[in-house]
Amino acid sequence: MKTLLLYSAFIILSLNSVLAQITVSGKILDKETNKNVDFVAISVKSKNIGIYTDSLGKFILKNCDDNDTLIIKHISYKKELIPITYFSQDSVFFITPEPIILKEVVVKPQKTKEYKVGYTNGNSNSSLRSFKGYEVATLIENDKKIENSHIKEIVLYVKKEKEISFYIRTHIYTNENNRPGCEIKYDNLHLLKNKKGIIKIDISNYMIPFPVNGLFIGVEWVGMEPEKKIKEESISPKLLITDKQTKNITYYRFWDLPWIDLSSLFGKPKVNALIGLTIIE
Repeated sequence: MKTLLLYSAFIILSLNSVLAQITVSGKILDKETNKNVDFVAISVKSKNIGIYTDSLGKFILKNCDDNDTLIIKHISYKKELIPITYFSQDSVFFITPEPIILKEVVVKPQKTKEYKVGYTNGNSNSSLRSFKGYEVATLIENDKKIENSHIKEIVLYVKKEKEISFYIRTHIYTNENNRPGCEIKYDNLHLLKNKKGIIKIDISNYMIPFPVNGLFIGVEWVGMEPEKKIKEESISPKLLITDKQTKNITYYRFWDLPWIDLSSLFGKPKVNALIGLTIIE
């Protein structure tokens, strides 16, 4: 079974930081509570450089240039663009909470119909294993044009691995002319284990509608738990992919860079990540 890594993209994008010279560090706090904020994405605008804050809200970012701009991003906070000159060693920066519109609700039992959309099995011998800050997003079409439905769970087909734990973020974007559009915000950080080659993430309590024109479902690689288990730069999960001719479209990006068709990495048409949904009518 062959694992396809995104090393080629990583090497190409890394050319941007060859001339980088400085290291910055800091701590991210909640502006209202003064508490540490972990898993904040700190990246350099227009470059492939980035890191997540640790459990204390701290980060160290290397290979930067003194003309760079930092992008500070977290699903529950206002996105910030800050000149890197703001950060000296161990500078503190406060971010402003931006409430997630979608809240969990109590769903009363009732008769419903469930449908599988997108990819419905893991029949593939190829997979990709990526790096912190990488994200792929696959278009899940509403082929049956089911109306008045919402998402029960996100289904990821992955390569079986030993019992290890890892963090990912799932993302849901509107379909804007077959490209990821506006993000639908919800509590999207997950600590998971991969035992069976399939990962199901229940988000039914958010009652996220599944529109007639479909949605993009994204997976962002965040890190391993604990970090000391990492022996190489690439991290889990190993998401299965296929290059069969399908209607689906998968894009990838690194940190806050623009979306790129995943097929361009492999020189084959229609390379897609095996992502599906269970929806409820």
